[in-house]
Amino acid sequence: MKKLFVLALAAFAMVACVNEDIVETPKGNEISFEDAFVDNATRVGYAKADDLTAFDVWGWVTSDNGTVKIFDNTNVEKSEGVWSYTGTKQYWFPGNDYRFEAVAPMNDADVVVILTAAEDKLARVAFTNANAKGTKDLIYAVETIENVTENQGAVAFTFNHLLSKVMFNFTDEFEGVDVVVKDVTMKVPATANYVFGEGWGNVAGETLLTFTEENTELLTIPAGTEQTYVINFTVEVSMNGNTLYTKAMSSTVTGKAFEAGHAYKFSAAITPETLGLGEITFAVGKV
Repeated sequence: MKKLFVLALAAFAMVACVNEDIVETPKGNEISFEDAFVDNATRVGYAKADDLTAFDVWGWVTSDNGTVKIFDNTNVEKSEGVWSYTGTKQYWFPGNDYRFEAVAPMNDADVVVILTAAEDKLARVAFTNANAKGTKDLIYAVETIENVTENQGAVAFTFNHLLSKVMFNFTDEFEGVDVVVKDVTMKVPATANYVFGEGWGNVAGETLLTFTEENTELLTIPAGTEQTYVINFTVEVSMNGNTLYTKAMSSTVTGKAFEAGHAYKFSAAITPETLGLGEITFAVGKV
């Protein structure tokens, strides 16, 4: 985003007259942001860059005299294809080093994101997914630019996913009947802290992911092998449109570690044995 700015030089009284000069700042000197790329590893939430319309940014400039924070939880929004931010405009100072970090979503009604910043970088994000039900993504980007030039371009972020994606695949081994699996839910962690450079920790609580025809792939907080996942679903068996049998089923998954930016598919085969159904057979008892 390029804008023209004018700088009004202060008026100085010299021999009873006032001189005022107008000069234009060099083009490209203002720090700006351009289209961000979102890694599509999880394909849920911000599946592609077009889904991302806003993010919050932190930024620092470091010189020989120390580090100064120039962006602090500053909202950057996209309007008509252009990214812009409000508040004090920041500029590139040639020869200095810059570091930018961005997170989305922020200030969202469905999730709670609380960030803690160190002197020159983000330190930790506290994430609560209790209300989002796995439909909101959490993405992060960092861009470091050393020894900037006079005509430094826009900051181009590449966002990566901090959550894990979960999906299910059900198959059946019945003949002549229709098997439908519905009301699939999965208990997953509700809150956790993400420490930049280290990963997820302090995983606690639980929330319920509900899988529907619209939301067949949902997001969850990554956790280690100590996490227990309880999966519930209902199986309906019907013939010619008539429901013959319904059974609620449950399964517990343990010892499975989830990683950020990874997708996990749980597969289950619905068989007569798993439903506790006995096959109809015939025998001759007496003639």
